[in-house]
Amino acid sequence: MKGRRGMKAKIGIVTLYKDNYGSILQCFATSEMIRTMGYLPVVLDEKVEFQSDKHKQMLKEALRHPLYAADFYKIRKNAGKKFREYQNNKNIELMNDFIDQYLNVAFLSEPELYEIGKSNEYLTFLSGSDQIWSGHAFPVNEMFFLRFAPKCKRIAWVPSFGTQDIAKYNKDRYQKYISEYNCLSVREQNGVDIIKNLTSRDSICLIDPVFMLSKTEWESYIHERFKIPGHKYIVCYFLDFPRLEIIKKIAEYTRQNNLNVVILGDDYREYDVFDKYENVKVDPFGFLNFIDSAEIIFTDSFHAVAFSVILHKVFYVYRRNYALSDQNSRVASILKFINMEEMYEPDTIMGNERTYNFAYADRYIDEKKREAILYLTNSFSQSAIFRDDD
Repeated sequence: MKGRRGMKAKIGIVTLYKDNYGSILQCFATSEMIRTMGYLPVVLDEKVEFQSDKHKQMLKEALRHPLYAADFYKIRKNAGKKFREYQNNKNIELMNDFIDQYLNVAFLSEPELYEIGKSNEYLTFLSGSDQIWSGHAFPVNEMFFLRFAPKCKRIAWVPSFGTQDIAKYNKDRYQKYISEYNCLSVREQNGVDIIKNLTSRDSICLIDPVFMLSKTEWESYIHERFKIPGHKYIVCYFLDFPRLEIIKKIAEYTRQNNLNVVILGDDYREYDVFDKYENVKVDPFGFLNFIDSAEIIFTDSFHAVAFSVILHKVFYVYRRNYALSDQNSRVASILKFINMEEMYEPDTIMGNERTYNFAYADRYIDEKKREAILYLTNSFSQSAIFRDDD
């Protein structure tokens, strides 16, 4: 669609897009999809001019909810410790280079956001995907609810609540913010129920943006810049501390089957159980490269599961808990839909691709892709009508 001066209309994207392979790649997939639909994607981020204002906001929220403040402090403290001890700075550097090269990011101040919200330069705005509507978020980031844009331009693009419920301290705000959207979709089925209970509104459950690109399309981005081991290997990619008993099972399986071990992401001390392993430093396409060439992927990551399904790779996924909240509804949801629930918290490791019905998963994904394109097409059309009426 062309704007009034013959330029492509812009679509603003507000999502998580940094410091995590899955977040970056889902944002990349959304951007690519928008381009194929004839629009110009712009990833929006808030330019923080006065850090003290953010600190004041957090303090204000903590005073409103004193019972949560102590737990929030523990969460931040533990997260900070994990980042300092385990985060691979070279991976972050490679991720940032990828963002600079492949994502069109605009940093805007709050007044600038409100200005583009009213501008005809932007047809509409998407919030999502990923856990931007985390049910236990503290404090709530209003940008993730597109508060800077008119209601007619607010489209929920498969955001995830990440948890099974909404914390009491967020319910009133979430009810107001979500009810003021023009179009609503979510990534997990329990999100449909949450929205219905909060707002009495209906929403549609769609698939994560990474599924919008086909196996062939993703494989076209896989490159050989990062050297793949010459020996057969398994991948471990855990976003939170893996349970030692799981790593011991994986280690025994690799010994019995003469497999090397490649670690993606953080290098936890639990991995010392392996006789030998390599912690590789890769960008997001390198991440795909190592998954695509692995024998098996062991993970607690939703997006590692998603790419394993897309690329037809054997995988096993394990429970993950961040601080005080259960983070596993999104994994359970996709496994249920593709009929692979037995790959969650398995008792044994078989490593047999024949147990994975990827043909069934492909058919399900194709059907959901058509639903997602129809949802976006209709949502963009509604925004165009409102814009032309201005």
